[in-house]
Amino acid sequence: ITGGDAGHKLAIIAGLAFGARVLPGEIPTEGIEQVDPSDIQYARNFGYVIRPLAVAERAEAGALDLRVHPALVPEGDPLAHVDGALNAVAIQAEMVGPSFLAGLGAGAAPTATSVAGDIIDIAKNSLAGAPARTWNLPTGGDQKLQALADLSSRYYLRFSVRDESGVLAALSGKLGDSGISIEQMVQDVDSGDEGTATIAMLTHHAREGDVRDSLHAIDDTHLTTAPTHLIRIVE
Repeated sequence: ITGGDAGHKLAIIAGLAFGARVLPGEIPTEGIEQVDPSDIQYARNFGYVIRPLAVAERAEAGALDLRVHPALVPEGDPLAHVDGALNAVAIQAEMVGPSFLAGLGAGAAPTATSVAGDIIDIAKNSLAGAPARTWNLPTGGDQKLQALADLSSRYYLRFSVRDESGVLAALSGKLGDSGISIEQMVQDVDSGDEGTATIAMLTHHAREGDVRDSLHAIDDTHLTTAPTHLIRIVE
């Protein structure tokens, strides 16, 4: 729920895929506990589903982009159909293109099988004198990680605002001041809280640091009645 387990798995994957030595605590991690049922419905209306993801990519400058968080995934993406106890890995390799692997990742039998298989592999490699194949988590990270503020992404934003004239124009203006443009947007009057409304929108690509700065500025005004909610979009 909090993303901690996925963060530890991502640290291992970063070592296997990139030879990186990264501590789980160095990986930006967000759980699904902040996802509201309204976010699920808005995402569906926009043509997406929300899935908890662990992302590992090599950025252009050589740093690694590692992060764990819920994300909006297009309904047509294979990841959108991973439900229940299923886990999935989507791989994009330079020489072989995209690959997608899915299977049971929870439950007594799948867990016991994986643990037993790992123990057997470690024992065989140790007996064969192949220490390079028994990779361990590092005691200190030595890989440069891309700062989350430098991430370029599209975003889903949900605002709780006062239901009064001029609010939408003010929100759009403050986002525009940071170079953030709106792709789609819907507004609903909150039936259970008179005088408030919800605005949900998708943005075009923007730098996350700029988006966060803009949201802090908006939430510091009288425009919003609760902190603005952000979920990244992965495509």
